[in-house]
This record gives sequence, C-alpha cells and structure tokens, in this order.
Amino acid sequence: MPSKVSMNVQGTADTLVIALCDEELLGRRLSDGGREVKVSESFYGGELLETSEAVRRVRELTSEFQDEKTVTINALGERACTVVLKARLARREQVGELAGVPHVQVYILPREPVP
Repeated sequence: MPSKVSMNVQGTADTLVIALCDEELLGRRLSDGGREVKVSESFYGGELLETSEAVRRVRELTSEFQDEKTVTINALGERACTVVLKARLARREQVGELAGVPHVQVYILPREPVP
C-alpha cells in the first residue's frame, strides 16, 4: 500500500512553488463535474517522502523563503493535505475536494520590510 508523498519544488526569482501529492495519484486524471485535472509528473512528480519528512521540508522551505518570495503550496491527496495541516499552514476546514480527493492551496506573500 502506498504511503509516501511526492514533493516537487520549483521556482523563479520571486516565487517558490511546492507541489505535494499522494504517490498513488501521480499520472491519474481526476474529473469533477466539468473540471478535469491531470496529476502530472512534471508538476507533482518529485522526491518521495514519508509524511513526517515532508512536513519538515515544507516548514524549512516556507521559513527560508517567506520573507523574500511568494510561496505557493498545492497539495492533493489525504497525506499531502496532512503535510500542510501538520506544518500549520492551513486549517482542516480550508481543505476542499477535487473529485473526492482532498485538496488545499496556500499562498504566502512576502512581508514588507520593516523600516
């Protein structure tokens, strides 16, 4: 039974994107009404981590970059959303569903420098 979370980190000069998904979702297509999402390797595919390690890495990345970049987190799947919740970046009531699969997005905007 799969138990890991795929974590892919991408970025530009001013944005960091952390994509998380439960490993068994990679490559699947999720359809919900008129919406369809492909859980692509190019976006979600990355290092396979235990949930506890993914929480640690997400905390480190958000802490490191939150003052200088917009940090976007896109989590798809029960374990991936648990990572975001355990990192205290979202609350349970903020987790929605896409085709019955838990999904949450988080945006952390850089802080204004204090004079």
